[in-house]
Amino acid sequence: MQIAGALLPAVVYERVPWPEIGANLYQAIAVSSDHWWVLWFYCKAGALVGTYYESTNGGGAQEAAGLGGTCTESPTAQQVHVQLPASTVGLPTLVGGYHIDGPNLSIGCDGTGQVNLDGRNLSIYTFAAVDCSACASANGIGWRELHAMLWDPATQRASFGIFYLQSPGTVKLQYALSLPDLKDLGATMFDADWKLP
Repeated sequence: MQIAGALLPAVVYERVPWPEIGANLYQAIAVSSDHWWVLWFYCKAGALVGTYYESTNGGGAQEAAGLGGTCTESPTAQQVHVQLPASTVGLPTLVGGYHIDGPNLSIGCDGTGQVNLDGRNLSIYTFAAVDCSACASANGIGWRELHAMLWDPATQRASFGIFYLQSPGTVKLQYALSLPDLKDLGATMFDADWKLP
């Protein structure tokens, strides 16, 4: 993908059906030597109708205006070789003001936190927040998102993940991808209280 004038390797790793808006979202990650880009492609009836992106350097999600094209999906699974460059990602500009407190998940108002995921303690650095309180959902309730980098010091692995704040008393981690091994961390629901800024 060409981003900010540079041609970067990328991998599309999630397909998210969103029936309430009649679209499929395809989530991708592109890697440069010093930061990551996360992208979302919105596809309706085979057409690319919207693209959003954000960087671990901060600035939040932005629309890539004027992009168009087609979306084609293979009916069979494909095995592909993915090669991403080594990257040294500095501490991003953190998004503060949110507070999450639970036995296995905590994020302070400074944007840092800890999560226990399958017995591993990972550090959390939130670099973007999305207000989807008015977004269409199956239960009619909107949500907030905290986009974060997760660091596992034991394995020296970094991950991107999204924490969803929708139902009181719970927080969901989803669409998380670990680099360099491309491991899907799965979806995990945490018991945790949360407060918005």
